[in-house]
Amino acid sequence: MRTLLIAFVCGTFTAVAFGTTYYVSPTGNDNNAGTAESPVRSISKGISKATVAGDIVSVADGDYEIGAQIKVSKAISIQGNVDDCSKVVVNCKGTQHALYNDSVDGWSVSGFTFTNIYRVVYSKKAVTVSHCVFRDVKSGSTLGGEALCFPAGTADRLKVVEDCLFDNLYSGGKGAIYLDNTFPITIRRCVFRGCYGGGVRKNSDTGTIELTAEDCEFSDCGGWGGAVNLMANNKKTQYFRNCLFARNDATPSGNTACGSAVSTKNSFGIYENCTFADNTCSNSPSTSAAAVYANGGDSTFVNCIFWNNLHMNGSGGPVTAETSVSGTYTATNCAAPTAAALTGDTNIKLSASPFAAAGVYTLAQKIGEADNPCLGAGVKLDWMTEDSKDLAGNPRLREDDIVDLGCYEFVETVASAGFLMLID
Repeated sequence: MRTLLIAFVCGTFTAVAFGTTYYVSPTGNDNNAGTAESPVRSISKGISKATVAGDIVSVADGDYEIGAQIKVSKAISIQGNVDDCSKVVVNCKGTQHALYNDSVDGWSVSGFTFTNIYRVVYSKKAVTVSHCVFRDVKSGSTLGGEALCFPAGTADRLKVVEDCLFDNLYSGGKGAIYLDNTFPITIRRCVFRGCYGGGVRKNSDTGTIELTAEDCEFSDCGGWGGAVNLMANNKKTQYFRNCLFARNDATPSGNTACGSAVSTKNSFGIYENCTFADNTCSNSPSTSAAAVYANGGDSTFVNCIFWNNLHMNGSGGPVTAETSVSGTYTATNCAAPTAAALTGDTNIKLSASPFAAAGVYTLAQKIGEADNPCLGAGVKLDWMTEDSKDLAGNPRLREDDIVDLGCYEFVETVASAGFLMLID
């Protein structure tokens, strides 16, 4: 699985150039012209030369530092190595808002590994952040650690975060991605791993957001609110598709209610082909949930799996995982333990884990001697085409439009496939 995730994070990305390209290299000099033959040395100098919308700042492999905030005032593209982002390492030296924009839509950042971070990208305007890794929080920080900070702008437009890894960040309760006020955001093919304070967080009751999360993994995240905390008023639809929520642990303060996977307030949650497994809720009041907590609004779950999501006292689990506290929920074509309060004839009661192994959330072919009831139990949804993929990048639809539950379709192991080919 790790190889697949790295491929997502550092996969190929093709940019269309409309302006001039300025070059940055560790062997360059800031007195140079910034051409391919005469590159500058610092990222800040490269950005200062990009003065027209559509300009590109191309950063060569190597090590760099950002020791002071760099303001981006044009719709430019800042590009590192999008085939292997580990080759362009930027030490942000704990600079708050290292890349800052409050005036222009349509800029982008791609192909970097950022270390020693404290809100690397701060943007009030439309931005795309892709093929980047964010790790290592500013030393001694108790407040920083957010990789991306998106406050409200004067004209809120879509923010897009794609193919990024957020690795072991301490965010002081504001999430690896910190949202505020009103705008839509789409997060695709991202991994949030070991982020204390959560993966995504909205912290203000002011304004609303529309979040779409597709093909994402949220694992081993903790702190107040768990993996995704949208407990500020939203009144919009939050959409989750092909997402894995595993081993997250919400530790709310006092009697504050929350869910270890997702927490929402006065919004509408749609969850399709998601897996919620091994999430816990420590020190939780009775209104919290080990998986999804919805305070108001409606929640809809389709083709989802719930397994071993537990409160601190070892009870409850997915009973409250899909039950909205003051709203309503529907669950169709879902699977949960026998004790879970899923209703409806299309749902499945699980007596044992449907997964291939402990801590591995691909589906097993058998549960004991019986066929895995999660296989082929899903309903085909409108977005599922022959090009649709599951979380691992395998076809979402198997032969004859078969849909499995959870974020992974069943795939024969290499060993099994080889054995079958051998006996054929």
